[in-house]
Amino acid sequence: MKETKMLYDSITNIDDRFIEEAQAEKIRKAPVWRKWAGLAACLCIAAVSVAAIQPWKEGGTPVPNPDGTIEREPDPGEYPPAGIVPGVILDEPDEPDSGNQFPPVFNDVDASPAGEAAMVGLALEDLQPMSAEESLQYFGLTENVIIPGAGFELTGGGCFGGGFGVYREEERGVYYDVNSYVFTKGGKSITLTLRTVFKNLLPSPEQVKNGPEKIKLTEINGWDLALFRYEDGGTECVYTELVQEGVIFTVTARGLESDELASALERILPQKEEIPEPRTAAGTVTHVDSRTEDNFDGAQHHHNECHDYITVDCGGTLLTLWLPGEAGSYSVGDHVTVTYNGEPATAYNIWPGQLVSVE
Repeated sequence: MKETKMLYDSITNIDDRFIEEAQAEKIRKAPVWRKWAGLAACLCIAAVSVAAIQPWKEGGTPVPNPDGTIEREPDPGEYPPAGIVPGVILDEPDEPDSGNQFPPVFNDVDASPAGEAAMVGLALEDLQPMSAEESLQYFGLTENVIIPGAGFELTGGGCFGGGFGVYREEERGVYYDVNSYVFTKGGKSITLTLRTVFKNLLPSPEQVKNGPEKIKLTEINGWDLALFRYEDGGTECVYTELVQEGVIFTVTARGLESDELASALERILPQKEEIPEPRTAAGTVTHVDSRTEDNFDGAQHHHNECHDYITVDCGGTLLTLWLPGEAGSYSVGDHVTVTYNGEPATAYNIWPGQLVSVE
C-alpha cells in the first residue's frame, strides 16, 4: 500500500449543508489533510471554504452565468474540465508597462477578504504533476501573457504536494486543482491563483459587516472589479477576484506602484465585453444563514443567532448575497431578483456595499 501522509486543517463557520455532504461522501484511503491558511496573506489566495461548494452538474450541462456568459460544469471524468480550452491566449495590451493605464480606485480593509479555510482531504497518490506551462494550459492560459510586466519573473507557486498539478481520482475526476503562480521583482510580488473547484468561498462575516459602505469599482479590460487595499507587515497589498469561463482568478499584489499594478492587471485579466450597470440576477433561495454564537463574558453565556447571508441559485450558478442581520427575513424556496453593481466583490459573493436591491 502506498504511504499516505496526514495533514490537518480546520476552521469554524462551516455550513451545516457541507458537513452533511462530507459525511455522505465515500471514504477512500487514509487522506492527507491540506492547510490553506498561509495562502491568504499577500502571497496566495486564502483557502477553501466549504460554505457553498457547487457540485458538478450531471452530464456537464451548460448553465447561465449572471454576467450573461455560459459556464459549463464539467463531468467528473473529464480532464481537463470541459469548457476550458487549453492554450487560449489572452489579449495583450498594445503598450505594456507604458504607464498608468487606468486610475485604480481602492477599497480599504483591515486584511485580505479571501475565503476562509476548511478541511480538504488529499490522497498523495491522486496527484498528477504538471509543469507550470501544462498547468496554465489546463486553465486555458499561457505563461507568456500572464507575466505581469517588465522585470517580473515566475519564481514560485504550485499545487499542494510539490510543484504544479491537480488531484484526480477515477470516480470523482479532478477534485482539487488550486494552483498559484508567484511573480517577483525585487521586493515586490504578484500572486495569481487559479481554480475551478471550491467555487463559493465565504469571507468572514465580520469582514463583510465592517467592509466599505459603498464598494468602489475599477474598470479593467471590461471588468468592474473591487480592488481591496490593506497593509501586511508594513507593505501595501491589493487583492481582487473574478470568474472567467468557470475559472476563478485571485490576484494579490504586494508593494507595487500604481503604474505597475495597472500594467499587471491588464496583462493578467482577460478582455471581455462590458456589461451595463447595474446588473441583475434572479433565482431561488437555497440556504439561509442561521448560526448560533455562544459568548461567555466571565459571568454568563450569551447566545446570539446570526442571519447574515442567503444563497441564491441563479440557473445553476450559486450566489452568496450578504445581508448582515437581515437574512432571516428570507426563506428557502423564495424567488428573488438581485440588483447590484460591478462583478461580485469576491467570487460569487455580492457584498452589501455593491447591493442595489433585493426583490
